[in-house]
Amino acid sequence: MLCSRIHNAIVQIASLIIKVRLIKWDTQTIYKQTIYISTTQITVNYHKKSLYSVSSSLISIKSVGDVIITNVLIDNNFGLSVFYLNQVYSLDANNINYNWSQPQVCQVEYDPIRQVQNSTTIIHPINNRIPSNSNCAGRKKGFLSFNSYLFYVTNFLYGIRLTNISIKQLLALDNSFIHIESYDVLENVTTQVTRPYNQFYSKYINYEYILLDSINIFNNSLVITESTTQLSCIVIISKQSQQIFVNNINFIGTHLHQIVQGVNLPSSACLFITSPKGNLQITNSYFFQNRATVITNGLVWIFSNSTSISKTQFIQTNILEDFWLDRLEEFQGIGENDQITFQNLDEIFYIQSLGSNLYLQGSFIDISQVEIKNGVAASGSVYISGENNLLLQISQTSFYFQINDLTSVTNGGCIYIDTSTSTLKLEFDQVYMEKCVTRYNGGCIFIQSNTKLQDIHISSSQFLKCSSLGTSFLHTSFSLKSDIEPQVAILDSIINDNDIINLMLQVGVMQTTEADNLLLKSTLIYQYYGSLSLKNCSITNIYLTSILYLDNVVKVNIFSSRIKDNYIFLSPLIFISTNLQDKNLIIISDFILQNNQQIDLLTETQYSDLYPNGCNLFKKETDFVQSTSQTCHVMEFYSQIYLDIYNFYQALISYDHDPLIDKDFFQSQNNLFQIPNSDKNSYVPIQILQDLLTAYYNVYSYDFNNSNYDLFECALNYMRYELYGQNDLSFIYIYQLNDLSQLSMTNIDIVDNNCTQCNGSALKIMNVIDSQNNLINFDDIQCSSNTFGYYGCIYITQYYEMNYYKQNFIQSNRLLEDTQNQLIGLGNTIQINNSNFYNNTAFVGACITITGLTTLITYSNFKSNVAETIGGAIIFNSLYGQKLRIFSVIFQGNEAAVGSALYINGTSLPDKTHLNIQFNSNVGSTSDSEQYPCKLSIQMQYGESLPISILSYNGTIYDGGITTNGYITSSSLIIDYVVLKPYTLPNFSTTTKYLLLPSGQPINQYKYYYSYTEEQVPYDWTFRIVNLDSKQKWLTSGLSNDSCSIYGRIQNQANYSINNKLYSNFTNINNIQFDTATGTYNLDNMEVYFDPSFDSNYFLELQIICSSIKIPVYSQVSPFEIQSKYNTNYQLLLQIRTIPCQLGEAYQNEKCVACADNTYSVTEGSSQCSGINTQTMEEVTPIKIDIKSGYWRPFANNNVIEYCTNGITNCNGGWTPGDLSCASGHIGALCESCDIYGTRGESYSISSKYSCGSCSSTVETNSLAVVGIALFTLVSMAFSVKGILDMITQFLREKVLQSMKIRTSNAENNLSILIKILMNYLLIIRALMTFKISFPKDLVSSITVLGNPNDSMAYSLDCFLIKMVDSIDILYFRVIWQLIMPLIYIVVFLLLYVFIVVIGLTQMKIQVFYTTFIYTFVYLQPTLTGSFISLLSSRRISGVQWIQSDVSYQYNTDKHQQWILFFIGPTLFIIAFGLPFLFLRLVKSCNRTLEEFNTLKKWGYFYAEYNKEAYLWEFVKIFEKCLVIIALSYYEDQIVIKGLMIFLVVFFYGAFTTTFTPYKKKKLNALDQLSTSVCAASLCLGVLIYSSLNEQLDYLYYLMFFIIIAINLVFLLNMVYLLFEGYLDKFQDQLDMIRDKIKGKYPNLEFKHPTFRKYLINRKLMKERVNALWAFLRYETSKGIKRRRKDRSCPIFQFDSNHSMDDLSYNNFKLPPDSRAIDSRAIRHNNALIVINNDGEENEKDFQARPFPRQTKHLFTNQVAQTPDIQKIYPISVGDEESQLLQLEKKVKKDRI
Repeated sequence: MLCSRIHNAIVQIASLIIKVRLIKWDTQTIYKQTIYISTTQITVNYHKKSLYSVSSSLISIKSVGDVIITNVLIDNNFGLSVFYLNQVYSLDANNINYNWSQPQVCQVEYDPIRQVQNSTTIIHPINNRIPSNSNCAGRKKGFLSFNSYLFYVTNFLYGIRLTNISIKQLLALDNSFIHIESYDVLENVTTQVTRPYNQFYSKYINYEYILLDSINIFNNSLVITESTTQLSCIVIISKQSQQIFVNNINFIGTHLHQIVQGVNLPSSACLFITSPKGNLQITNSYFFQNRATVITNGLVWIFSNSTSISKTQFIQTNILEDFWLDRLEEFQGIGENDQITFQNLDEIFYIQSLGSNLYLQGSFIDISQVEIKNGVAASGSVYISGENNLLLQISQTSFYFQINDLTSVTNGGCIYIDTSTSTLKLEFDQVYMEKCVTRYNGGCIFIQSNTKLQDIHISSSQFLKCSSLGTSFLHTSFSLKSDIEPQVAILDSIINDNDIINLMLQVGVMQTTEADNLLLKSTLIYQYYGSLSLKNCSITNIYLTSILYLDNVVKVNIFSSRIKDNYIFLSPLIFISTNLQDKNLIIISDFILQNNQQIDLLTETQYSDLYPNGCNLFKKETDFVQSTSQTCHVMEFYSQIYLDIYNFYQALISYDHDPLIDKDFFQSQNNLFQIPNSDKNSYVPIQILQDLLTAYYNVYSYDFNNSNYDLFECALNYMRYELYGQNDLSFIYIYQLNDLSQLSMTNIDIVDNNCTQCNGSALKIMNVIDSQNNLINFDDIQCSSNTFGYYGCIYITQYYEMNYYKQNFIQSNRLLEDTQNQLIGLGNTIQINNSNFYNNTAFVGACITITGLTTLITYSNFKSNVAETIGGAIIFNSLYGQKLRIFSVIFQGNEAAVGSALYINGTSLPDKTHLNIQFNSNVGSTSDSEQYPCKLSIQMQYGESLPISILSYNGTIYDGGITTNGYITSSSLIIDYVVLKPYTLPNFSTTTKYLLLPSGQPINQYKYYYSYTEEQVPYDWTFRIVNLDSKQKWLTSGLSNDSCSIYGRIQNQANYSINNKLYSNFTNINNIQFDTATGTYNLDNMEVYFDPSFDSNYFLELQIICSSIKIPVYSQVSPFEIQSKYNTNYQLLLQIRTIPCQLGEAYQNEKCVACADNTYSVTEGSSQCSGINTQTMEEVTPIKIDIKSGYWRPFANNNVIEYCTNGITNCNGGWTPGDLSCASGHIGALCESCDIYGTRGESYSISSKYSCGSCSSTVETNSLAVVGIALFTLVSMAFSVKGILDMITQFLREKVLQSMKIRTSNAENNLSILIKILMNYLLIIRALMTFKISFPKDLVSSITVLGNPNDSMAYSLDCFLIKMVDSIDILYFRVIWQLIMPLIYIVVFLLLYVFIVVIGLTQMKIQVFYTTFIYTFVYLQPTLTGSFISLLSSRRISGVQWIQSDVSYQYNTDKHQQWILFFIGPTLFIIAFGLPFLFLRLVKSCNRTLEEFNTLKKWGYFYAEYNKEAYLWEFVKIFEKCLVIIALSYYEDQIVIKGLMIFLVVFFYGAFTTTFTPYKKKKLNALDQLSTSVCAASLCLGVLIYSSLNEQLDYLYYLMFFIIIAINLVFLLNMVYLLFEGYLDKFQDQLDMIRDKIKGKYPNLEFKHPTFRKYLINRKLMKERVNALWAFLRYETSKGIKRRRKDRSCPIFQFDSNHSMDDLSYNNFKLPPDSRAIDSRAIRHNNALIVINNDGEENEKDFQARPFPRQTKHLFTNQVAQTPDIQKIYPISVGDEESQLLQLEKKVKKDRI
């Protein structure tokens, strides 16, 4: 049953259905019967069994006559052959249709009970899709799902005619569709059988006849599943003589696919014919979208005696299309998911066809009017293999877009011709090839030849965009052993655009060997050996590669051709290497080389500019490893590597023409390595293998992405960068000419070519033997408007390597020479005639350069050519006497630095006038033609020679006898000397006429010290002896063995003599060879030994004599040649003085020696260079020191480096000394000063000790500091003055009371004294802050301000002071302001005092004025003294004296000395000594009236607190402070000395204090002694701390620091307590309230804790009680005294016997009745008049237990105070206490009297 739709089918082989009987003819009587089969339809739905034998066909015919089959339709034969014919006369088949409708056989199952259909099972799946693997193919065979033969014909007798046959949509597994095979020739020779008449084959008597006409084979598939299979759609096999005609046959969509590997038999997709004796004609056929995959063959495989193909098309062969997927069996994948897509389809259907369209083998092949378009192959769209003598004719044929496999080594993009076993005569005519691409060689045509005849003729053809990495158009490699000289002729053809960029984009990964081959040897046409004729051809737009690479050729003829608009890279456009074993001839005529350019190479800078980050364009090759676990892929990879290396090695040892390859070395290697997977004779030396692996496979290979042009461009640019400067490129390069060679170039135009980076020339000919024969002939050469990188139009040399004239100069002697007319006919290796060279530009030899070859140049013009260095037109080098012969030549407007027209070495020209050589307007630094030097001079700078003059001595002129025409006529002595105009040098200011040179240093290395920038500036001097011509123009050339001798002598200006003896010890070089690189005698590194301090009346004279001087002596008769000898008796004299030593040099051994690396000399006149000190220096140069951070030096010429102890961070170090090495805002020595004037920008002032802050940022802080210091000073002044006044008043009261025998004491009145002691303590302890010990910054600032407020005020005002005055430096104006500030304080204070008096708050007291002035002096005198001593003192830093107060100023300046003399010194004397002694004198003059009130008012400040015996003690303290200030200021940096000196001062002061106890009160003496002890101990500990820091004893540092803090803290706390103790009584009422509240809340507290008892006593009540008791005691005493006076026996005190003193209380103590009248004012003064002494603590305790009752707390006191008797004795009223005290004092004195 037929099914068109099947769902959920189960595949199952079902039953047999046969609709047509099998037919078989087997006639025993041969060839008697004619079989007719007509109008038959054969349909086979399913066959029961596989019948693989062709004899088991549907129709089998054997041993019959003619078979005629017409109008037959065959469908679905299920693996059966249709027609099998054996031993028949002929077959004539017409109108046969072989098709496959693809039915499927199904079986339906029914339920037997319910009589319903259960399911449908597919029992035979059938399709014509291609199996992708053997398993699938086997199953298809098992299902018979394929098609077998339509015709299988074997052993036919006469002929076969197949017409109008259609074969469609079939699948063949290991079989063809039409198979035709003749008798074996051993069985039957059919050509000897008589043909019957009236048959289609009758006229072909001696041939079998086969005609295939009008056959259509569409969309069929053929699959090879067995290795022994040979198949095609049509197969013809015969060894009989045949005539085969194939006409109008169409193959469309045929697909041949090979599944198995190892198939050895050839097959093809469409047509397979092997008929070695047959003649084949294929006409009017069409091949479209056919393909052969995996198999190594293509569409058509033909082996016949002759093959003719015409009017046939091959289109879209092997082009991968997406519809190929439809031809592949479903579910036959290659990946993990068995899914095939178009992207991975090429992994199954890959192409490796040799001859993808045609594989032709035979003796005659003619291809005409064939079009081959769009195809892919492994090698060759057409592959031709020659037999015997191959004649290959291809005409009117076109090839379009034929691409070979680009992933492997492939050759022959369009045609691959293999004639390895045959001769070849190839004729191409009117062939068009476009876009033929292969990877390796032969983009269009590749010919593999042998030693037999090879004749190739290509004419009237066009080749466009043919490309390969090796040979883009034609590759031929002939054998040197060829029987007949191979010939290649290319005529009337066009070659355009090698399309190399697209190729490189498609290639992908390129191995290094391929890249090298592409860059160096890639070409359009490659030919090894034979002859080449290129006639009337045009070659244009070739990029990167050569055009002709002709190696070992015999004949070359290039005629009427042009090479234009091409771009070359690293290989010439034309390379010709001749075969020196045979006569060889090169003829180039009517040739144009125009507008060709080189791709510019890139410098490193240019490449970096293009790709700042580089470009990732390289792929690293897999490292070479020896691993047993290598995968198959890796092993295959290395096998290919080995094979590549072997091929490369074979190429090296067979590369005969390259002299750089040492074949003997390669072949001498014995340790060999056998290449794996190759024949047994494939060996490579192991050493070479390793080298090649390293050089080629362990490097980066070029990786181009097909779709990324930018990446390709980057890769090309990388090549341009890598190969910069390695290019000997020329446009035409001819290599090797000998006596058997002949080169003729006629009518050549070399125009508008540009190769600025070519080191070669337009035409380069190398390795030419010098011969008497005319080897090279140039005629009518036109070279114009070309630009070359090095050599110009023509370069010819004997050498096989190029010579370069380095540094603009050349080696060898020079002299222009020509011969007379009669010498023109002599033998010349080179002849140049009737040529023109215009407007060419090169580095050297803009037109012609010839080395070692005799040359004749006639009737030529050289105009407007430019060479940058030498030879504006011609360079000629004679090696062994070769001649340059010039006749009738014009040199006009040429330009070069040396030899503007001619530059000739090793030969000479006697007289250019007689030879008609014209030199017109040639431009250069030397003459038109280079010649022997006649004079010498010195070059101190390049190109500038010092002027010379002829020496005249004692009336003799040493000029050699010059004639009027300038010729030397004798060999007498010639002396020139260098003449200089008077001049100076930057480091030699004295005008001199001598040549100044450094002493003891190489001249070219000498540098002078430029003080403005503190640099060593090179003079860039050279010292070179230069050759001059007769016109004193520089001659840059010379022999390398030319030499000069140098000797010297000391001359006296007053007694000069040329006869003084010469010595050789004045220079380190006495003999110098000519330097061909510089064109001079290079004495750049010469050292002169002459003492720079030598007497100025003497100088050093050097004498120079050179062997190069050859002054021509001309003959006076015709032809005026130079005589055989030259005048060489020449001297040059130099008069020299040497330059004095400078920074960076050391004066040693009478010369100035430059400091070496890591040494320096920064002081003039130093005797040696100092080495680097790694502790303080980072690095050094001869004149500079790079000091480390934290160090400082003042000047560039000072090498004393100091450590910045006071501010490490202030010193940045570095190369620059002085202020510029300081941190921002800091200047001066050790960067300790502030840049108050803003010399480096913003102004800075002192923010703290050794720290600076900008004025703009610190103005607010400084303003606050100024206000704060001013207020502090005024307040301290007010307290001190008031304290002094109170102390004087108290003194008077105590004096009165003491006269009355009353004990008094008041702690409050000790305040001024305590302040004095504290200020003295702070002044001394401030010294610790200068011991370089790390104290808290705020503590240092506080002590500094307290101890030295005036100085702090002055520094805070710096930013304001600099704006006040410009004419006085700030350090002077600062002390002036310090003098002004005390006056301002005094004025302000007194004005405030007067204001208070005016408003009635106090009374005017004259002693306020005295005390204010005295206090200000005593308080500020140490500060002023210190400031002036700092100005007077200096600090030695880095060996320089600096003003101590501001180290940004030097001490030993005239200005500062004047200030010292007229201001600082006198003022200091007045302040430090004058005023103290003045006050001392004034106080001492009042020693008798010290206790008088008037004296106290004036001078009491100085002595009021002291004992009478020590009334001058204040001056002791003043001088003590002066000594301390002197020690602090003068020895500021000497910490130990300063500390010990202050300690001694304090120690002696303490000793005096202990001895004299100057204070009246014991507590003050004790406190002063304690202060002295603390200061002394602190100073000693400070010195110890400083020493421990230096010794790095950290534990000792911390211990001593703790002790200092502890003792000073105890003292300060005690001091604070004493200062405030007197003021506590004023607040006793408030404190008593608090005590009472505590006692009220905790009544038992004082009993439980007796310690707190004394703190809880009500002080006011206690004082009132004590005072009352004392009043009572005085009262009773007074009464007792009165009683005693009356009655001596009466006791003073009378008490009731029942009571004691302890029982006294308010209850039992009765006051006098008049006690109520006591004036209440006594209460206000009771503390002053009657106060218990603080020493009486026992009395306090007695009264603590008996406090007064609250209600009577004031009664007792008031009564006692108001007693009239007390008033009588001590009458004191409220008001003027002072006047009353004075009156009281007078009354007491009177009473005493």
